[in-house]
Amino acid sequence: LADRVCVMYAGQIVEEAPVVELFTNPKHPYTRSLLNSIPQMDADDEDLYVIQGMVPSLKNLPRQGCRFKARIPWISEEEHEENPTM
Repeated sequence: LADRVCVMYAGQIVEEAPVVELFTNPKHPYTRSLLNSIPQMDADDEDLYVIQGMVPSLKNLPRQGCRFKARIPWISEEEHEENPTM
C-alpha cells in the first residue's frame, strides 16, 4: 500500500506523484510507456506495446539531459530539456 509512487529510469527518479494521479495522468514519457505496456484483457489488439530502443548501460549513461531521450523519438530534439527536473 502506498500514497505516492516514484518511477525510476536508469537509476534516476523521473516522476513522483500520488498513486491515483500518476496512474490517471502520467507526465513523463517513460511512465506513460510503462503504463501502455500493461496487457489489457479486453483489448481487441493482441500486440503488446513495446518501449523502443535498448536499456542503457549504467556505465555509459549521460550525466546531463534526459536519460530516456534516445527512446522517445516522437519528441523532437528541440523539445528536450538540457537538465530536466521533476
